Amino acid sequence: MKILLVNDDGYNREGIRLLYKKLQKYGEVTLLAPLNHYSGASASFTLDKGFTLKKYEENIYSLDGSPVDCVLFGLTSNLFDFDIIISGCNNGLNLSYDVIYSGTLGACSEALVHNIPAIAFSTDFDHFTIVDQYFDEVFSYILDNNLIKNNRIINVNFPRKQFNKVKGIKLTKLYNKPDKFYYEVIDNKYYAKRIEIFDDAPINTDVYCANHGYVSITPLNRNAFSLKLYNDIKKEMKKGK
Repeated sequence: MKILLVNDDGYNREGIRLLYKKLQKYGEVTLLAPLNHYSGASASFTLDKGFTLKKYEENIYSLDGSPVDCVLFGLTSNLFDFDIIISGCNNGLNLSYDVIYSGTLGACSEALVHNIPAIAFSTDFDHFTIVDQYFDEVFSYILDNNLIKNNRIINVNFPRKQFNKVKGIKLTKLYNKPDKFYYEVIDNKYYAKRIEIFDDAPINTDVYCANHGYVSITPLNRNAFSLKLYNDIKKEMKKGK
């Protein structure tokens, strides 16, 4: 298995270096990640700009672009050849609607554009010890259950930092948290703030698992088109005539 390892925190951050070490037993790993921090970049990419590719050691590179730029470069520059994209390990969980904003998940979305399977790994802030301890168990679970396909993103989140042990691994749904957003004024500048609301998350969701000591595995796709919505609208239009 030829693995392209990317992230949105930067090529030299703890999470990606941890995965680089852990993935060695599963295939040929190339680390190609942003030179700088790109958290919250979603699926942004760059056109008509010259990139600088830096090689630090064998199979470790940075690119002065976004996570998607790194994936696009890795898959289409003819300098590399990959079977799978693995993104992370992100310093911060990617739960609920945060998958929309996440550069970690943005990189995975680009993989699906090119029919390459993708896995995203995320953990609570600075809680990499649990990833180090349980990564092999989680990755074996993914392999044993044949979850790697080119039509899905496997979004993996480890439990919150109050948990030092994993209770289990669960296939989950994405929970839409009813968070509250507001702006705080500091020195005449507006700062976006958020109060996260975890109450009443159903037991089979990513949010519930993170808050109760489980690793969640949530399947995602890149397609914003919904056949159900299309058919519903067609029915509505017919009724309106």
